[in-house]
Amino acid sequence: MSALVDGFGLPAWEPGGAVAVGVFDGVHAGHRRLVDVARAWAADRDAVASGLTFDPHPSALFRPAGRVAPLLQTLDDRLATLAHAGLARVAVARFDRAFAVQDPEQFVDTVLLGRLGAACVVVGEDFRFGAGQAGDVRVLEELGRRKGFALEVVPEVRVDGVPARSTVIRGRIEDGDVAGAARLLGRPHGVRGIVAPGRRLGRTIGFPTANLAVPDGLVVPGSGVYAAWALGAFGKCPAAVSIGVNVTVDPDASPTVEAHLLDWSGDLYGEPLALEFVARLRGMAAFAGLDALKAAIDDDVRRARGILTETVD
Repeated sequence: MSALVDGFGLPAWEPGGAVAVGVFDGVHAGHRRLVDVARAWAADRDAVASGLTFDPHPSALFRPAGRVAPLLQTLDDRLATLAHAGLARVAVARFDRAFAVQDPEQFVDTVLLGRLGAACVVVGEDFRFGAGQAGDVRVLEELGRRKGFALEVVPEVRVDGVPARSTVIRGRIEDGDVAGAARLLGRPHGVRGIVAPGRRLGRTIGFPTANLAVPDGLVVPGSGVYAAWALGAFGKCPAAVSIGVNVTVDPDASPTVEAHLLDWSGDLYGEPLALEFVARLRGMAAFAGLDALKAAIDDDVRRARGILTETVD
């Protein structure tokens, strides 16, 4: 992956490659279609398939604080997923006010041609660019004719009739429909963070949990209990994950992400941990007492194990 350098954080590439352009939040099925088109164009010409993304998310510049939608991935995870999808390199443009005020032709001249040397630009059919979003695919096509680069416009991708869009996927995740989100992503939605000390209440009822501190600004599944894969230094193991507030034990507590690892035990405090959500088991509920809570968790563990056994790679 390309390191950030001067000039909106962009590298200087030799001309001749294909460049897929987008925010690529989540790198979902629609984004991967752009990647596939860029790769195919480049392969036919013995060229390099590359990508251009932006950081921070453009909405962070234009929306009031507190109204920016949470992201599906960190920038590092986005770059890793794009690399796994097949892009040889990805440039990250620093999206600040100086970048945002470029008109469409300046963006093409300065960024796509001047820095990235694009011989082919690959975008989605709803792509907008330039100050005030003045540019669209028709403007980009005209600029391509004038300046000598090819344009590939990729139609919207739908999965089971549902548009593969970051906003749609975010809504599914926030509603707890992690299975539906996974179909649009083409993989389970995941979060990663550092295991932080918690109240250790799970240990007292026989279900120790890892309290995951998820970085701010990332979307987390809605309140409930989930079957998920846990990934860490120990490898990969099944988990039952509680998100929200355990109202039976402490109804006044702040929401947490607590993972009970089914086939591993040990001290994870301070260690990185990733969770990949496969299915929602139930919503959070108040139980009559600890015995009823333990019985419910026993059932959660049984169901999580069954679901994850069926999804083993």
